[in-house]
Amino acid sequence: SMVTWDLVIGFICAHLFDVVAYQTFGPHPRLIDILNPINGFSSFGGFTGALIGLFVWCRRNRQPVMPYADSLAYGLATGWMFGRLGCFTAHDHPGLHTSFFLAVQYPGGARHDLGLDEALFAAGIALLFAWLRHRRTQPLGLYVTILTLAYAPVRFGLDFLRATDVPEPDARYFALTPAQWGCILVVIAGTGLAIWTRRHARATQS
Repeated sequence: SMVTWDLVIGFICAHLFDVVAYQTFGPHPRLIDILNPINGFSSFGGFTGALIGLFVWCRRNRQPVMPYADSLAYGLATGWMFGRLGCFTAHDHPGLHTSFFLAVQYPGGARHDLGLDEALFAAGIALLFAWLRHRRTQPLGLYVTILTLAYAPVRFGLDFLRATDVPEPDARYFALTPAQWGCILVVIAGTGLAIWTRRHARATQS
């Protein structure tokens, strides 16, 4: 039931965030798309919605948040890999022109495919999590801390590779995409999670 809450609220917020942050104030405003539930999704909107769903579910069911946050982070790594592979097959996240060996041939030349780049990153995190799972002890909060602190700087850097010479480039606010602003908040949250995880581990051992 917790996953259901996360998925439903996550998809709603993913669509709303995409319409507001990327379309309403973007180069081609289309606020009417908010009425079309399948036109546009944002990963950071989905993350926010999943977080809201997690807190609401835990509060309603009187459950501690962190064990469920860890389980979500563990599963998200693998799910994120397949999700971004879907982006790669659709080639809907074109990057700058490049001669990089992972470049994908788009009309007009080879480009970075950010869907592929992020899928490879997610695969690495999923493998790391699978290895950590077999360790004898794992501090509570480990998976969600790693995911936030690893993902934010990678996504922040990848967004600088997004194509700007396409018909509908991503919106930018003070030279940063909405996702990059979200990454700044995620780093702050991840730092707080790391501090909490370390303190909780020490308290458990003492």
